[in-house]
Amino acid sequence: MLNILLIDDDTDVLKVIKVILRASNHNVVTATDGEKGTKLFNSTDFDLVISDINMPVMDGIDVLEYVKKTDPNIPVIGITGTNWEDSHDQFDDLISKPFTIKQLDTTIERVFKKNE
Repeated sequence: MLNILLIDDDTDVLKVIKVILRASNHNVVTATDGEKGTKLFNSTDFDLVISDINMPVMDGIDVLEYVKKTDPNIPVIGITGTNWEDSHDQFDDLISKPFTIKQLDTTIERVFKKNE
């Protein structure tokens, strides 16, 4: 079981991913923008951050940079709905919307195998 911080400004997407992750027995804390997400990141020990990239207030790249400065060992998965972001290599992994439950599970597994 992982403690996961999930950040997305689309509340419908946030709810669906949260349900999927909880069904896989993960603890999930959610935030609707990067600023709220980074505040939550400071208040709890997380094993993984999953963040949408395109968000108002503080985008996913800013979240990534913040997390890596604070704790470089915490993996960050970026969620993207556009192709140009697929080349962003600072994320531990990227997953493109729309994605399946299997793709999400596989991405999480791959990130932790990389970091072993």
